[in-house]
Amino acid sequence: MLVRPEAADLREKRSHLEEEHQVLLDHIPDAVVCVLDTDLRFVHINRVIDSLDWGVEDILGKTVDEVMLDRPEARASYRAALEGEQQTLDYTSLNGERDLSLQIVPLRRGSEIYGVMSIHQDVTERVEIERRLREETDEFESAFRHAAIGMAVSDLAGRWLKANRSLCELVGYTEAELLDLRFQEITHPGDLEADFNRSAELLAGDVDTFQIEKRYLRKDGSIVPVLVSVSLARDRDGTPVRFIAQIQDRTGDEHRRELEHELSERRRGDALTVLAGGVAHDFNNLLVGILGHTSMALGELPEGSRARHHLEQVESSARRVAEVTDQMLAFSGNSWRELVDVDLGEHAREVVERLQASDAEVSVLVSTAPDVPTVRADLAQLRRITSNLLDNAVESLEGSGGTVSVSTGAVHLTRTALDSYSVGAEASPGLFAYVQVADDGCGMSEKVRDRMFEPFFTTKFQGRGLGLAAVDGLIRGHGGALAVQSAPGAGTRIRVLLPAAA
Repeated sequence: MLVRPEAADLREKRSHLEEEHQVLLDHIPDAVVCVLDTDLRFVHINRVIDSLDWGVEDILGKTVDEVMLDRPEARASYRAALEGEQQTLDYTSLNGERDLSLQIVPLRRGSEIYGVMSIHQDVTERVEIERRLREETDEFESAFRHAAIGMAVSDLAGRWLKANRSLCELVGYTEAELLDLRFQEITHPGDLEADFNRSAELLAGDVDTFQIEKRYLRKDGSIVPVLVSVSLARDRDGTPVRFIAQIQDRTGDEHRRELEHELSERRRGDALTVLAGGVAHDFNNLLVGILGHTSMALGELPEGSRARHHLEQVESSARRVAEVTDQMLAFSGNSWRELVDVDLGEHAREVVERLQASDAEVSVLVSTAPDVPTVRADLAQLRRITSNLLDNAVESLEGSGGTVSVSTGAVHLTRTALDSYSVGAEASPGLFAYVQVADDGCGMSEKVRDRMFEPFFTTKFQGRGLGLAAVDGLIRGHGGALAVQSAPGAGTRIRVLLPAAA
């Protein structure tokens, strides 16, 4: 049969085109390319397969079913591609050493599918990189989530993006609640300006990181001191995109500073006590001479002498100085004591009777508990303590007609309980008897309450501020303790406790 020249030219062109396709497939550098006919028989495999040590003779001319006996998912993908659906499949080589990616596309001539082409790429290195990246990400996530200190990521506007468990526990919010907030909303208002300034320095590139001590506002409204360390996360161009923060709870440090301050105050108080005792003793020695010589001089002067009047003024002033030195000795806890057994119930009634005898307008309620143990005390000093507290209670009423009461009782105190007392933290735990003075007067602010036993501190228009300081020293000198409860408008209750007599 004769063939027309046009048909011969067409077949020749097609043959050349197929040869060009063959050359193209053979020179694809990083993938094994296979061509399969409609029977899913391998009819061509490019040269890359030689570099993978795969045997072409074990594959070429065979069907997918023969080559991939152990790969049912691959056989199904080939059949689906032959039906016209492009397929993608990731799998591992039979020896488990290589990770491969398989793409299968139908080959069409017009609307007719005359086979499929499969492209096998070795993605072992990529898969290994992704695996390591996942492991590193998982390790970071685990370290972030379970870190002992707070960790957080926020955007440049301050919105929380991630927060770990420690931070959530520190501020009392769940992570979901925290992610609805900005860091500004849980930062104490007094710390915001410093926080903004340091963040601006970081964004401007003036510093690489910064630390700041600040206060967070917990969900319950309480305040927690923290140390925040902040750095920046940047994109590939170096543009800042995130704040990364590490947050340490400084409550323990705050408590330590409070204890150090308390210890410092105690040492200062002890030094002042020693100083007061020494000065008072020296003053007393000097006053003995002054009063003695003044008395002798007065005895030698006649009545009506002008010099006698001046000496009487000297004597009067010296006796007032003696009262001050007596208070200083009481404050130091070194006053001379004559200890006797004292029934606090009888003592309370006696002091109240003396007060009412001197001021008939004062009414004081007295209640004494039964079986209160006796105490060993200097009776004069104990009267001084109770009288001083009664005078203060009466003054607090400011003529308002309120009530003052005195009561007695007994209580057993532990070391922990004594540590909370205003005076007498040095006292030994055990059984104590107490006398309590209470009023429903004006009460005291926390600031006044904290300073009420300081020497020379007073809120009165007149006074030296040594009365309660002397009470402090006398109680400590007896090995006792003192508790104060007071608030503005709620009155005051002061309990003096002395160790029960053995």
